[in-house]
Amino acid sequence: PIILLLSMIVNLKQLAKVAPVGTAAVFAQCAAICIGCLVITVNGKVLYEATTKQVITSPQLEALKPKLSFMIFDLFQIGSALSVFVFGFDGIVNLPSIRGQMSDPSQLPTALRTGFFIVAGFCIVVMMCGYWGFGNWVKDNVITSMAKFAQGFICLFSVVASVGVTINLLISYPLIFFTVVSFFESVAKGSLAVPLSKANIACRAAMAVFLIVVGLLFESPKDVISLVSAIFGSCLSIFFPLALFYKLRAQAKSIGHNLDVLPTWRMVAHGGVALCGAIAMLFGFINELQNMMAEKKPDSGPNIADLKKLLES
Repeated sequence: PIILLLSMIVNLKQLAKVAPVGTAAVFAQCAAICIGCLVITVNGKVLYEATTKQVITSPQLEALKPKLSFMIFDLFQIGSALSVFVFGFDGIVNLPSIRGQMSDPSQLPTALRTGFFIVAGFCIVVMMCGYWGFGNWVKDNVITSMAKFAQGFICLFSVVASVGVTINLLISYPLIFFTVVSFFESVAKGSLAVPLSKANIACRAAMAVFLIVVGLLFESPKDVISLVSAIFGSCLSIFFPLALFYKLRAQAKSIGHNLDVLPTWRMVAHGGVALCGAIAMLFGFINELQNMMAEKKPDSGPNIADLKKLLES
């Protein structure tokens, strides 16, 4: 019912009223993950597996310290990770709709830069804390690691983080849904093009139900997100904006506008971003496609049996 209700939003001003709730949920989610992982480190990296009730403490984990290597790496795994990272910036496709409803559209570039820095900062901090707390045993979803390998009140942090993710998804959903529906309404004819008409409401509800069913059919949405984001996310968030940027600059110069010379460092940065997008698109897509086609995807992190085998060896 909540998703169906959120699917009926017809302008972003309605969403702005609940935006602070989503922002608070993001802060709570990231804080719970970081604090939980750091507490595990302070307590001597005590890992706990809920099903067997066994505990492995710090002295036994000396051999399990993460090994850092900058020479040996897997491009397929890096591509898969980059595709998930790019997904966090896919909101760039909503910029035209957001700009059209801003009271001062000139503030969009500043708001966009600030948002990018905040999102990147959160991703980096959470990544570092998760890896610091669990090392090579961290799951694809660090919240899963906290729930499976933690004990005591640390499990509470995993609950807080899960609730934060749920609230954040509920708040973010109508923003993306609104953009898609607005496009269909712009090309539709008749009552379908009229917001909240009977036909329009039925169409919105059908789309929402379809999304719910698809979400329930996939056990691990991370694979779907990585697969889709590897192609479309890289194009929408990296390649298309860069191509449009240089094309518009060329058009502006051709009609006589005087533009500042583009700094070399910015062009190098654009090249680096494009390279990351190419790695995510090629290697990330292949890696996630292989995972989805496999009969059973191997677990992203070992369980207590894996730890015991390594310790015995």
